[in-house]
Amino acid sequence: MNANDILRHIYATCNWVNPETTVDRVIAGDAEKPVRSALVTWISSRQACREVVARGADLLVTHEPTFWNHRDDRSKEDDADSLAKQREIDESGLVILRLHDSWDLSLAPASPSPGRSSWALPARRRRSHRIVTSTATISIR
Repeated sequence: MNANDILRHIYATCNWVNPETTVDRVIAGDAEKPVRSALVTWISSRQACREVVARGADLLVTHEPTFWNHRDDRSKEDDADSLAKQREIDESGLVILRLHDSWDLSLAPASPSPGRSSWALPARRRRSHRIVTSTATISIR
């Protein structure tokens, strides 16, 4: 299994996500690299990226952008911090998968009030298939 396989699964099970317009995609790294384990984070900060590498995981799944703008648009000239972060990611071999639209909209009809994302729901209101951010390691067999 690799990051592209995981992303295809997300697209197949989250029919509200339009693959042509979503920000849910592989942000960095080799999307075909085999994934044995992954860590999930809210923000893929440099510290989070380093922690994933230190723990020996292959994949970092993140909700927020890695490079400080919503679409992770790298077409503009990057600042020194972005370039240094990209260099660290490249050197580590880390793969970063962003899942934003699939998480935010997964329970939108069940949200208790307009504008409240599904991740903010109490655990008893979440569906069992819901992906929830945590610090736990996810083993992929």
